Amino acid sequence: DGFSLGTLPYVESMCGPLLFTAPHGLKLQRGGAEVGERVRVHLRERWSSDIALRLARACADHFDFAGSFVVWNPKTAKKKDP
Repeated sequence: DGFSLGTLPYVESMCGPLLFTAPHGLKLQRGGAEVGERVRVHLRERWSSDIALRLARACADHFDFAGSFVVWNPKTAKKKDP
């Protein structure tokens, strides 16, 4: 699967002028003592990554261009700020 390749925290394909993203495809923790902010938890939106990928793929079926996408890679993304 495409999620097993590479070490980047995201998977992307820039094929066309329409970009679909899923910024809440994973549960993420932001902030914290390391950066001097209160901890904020961004909850995972269960189907957002799948929807972004399917919409990008559907562009080629309905338009004269392919869709682009950026989604978190659940196998390599860090769940906290660096």
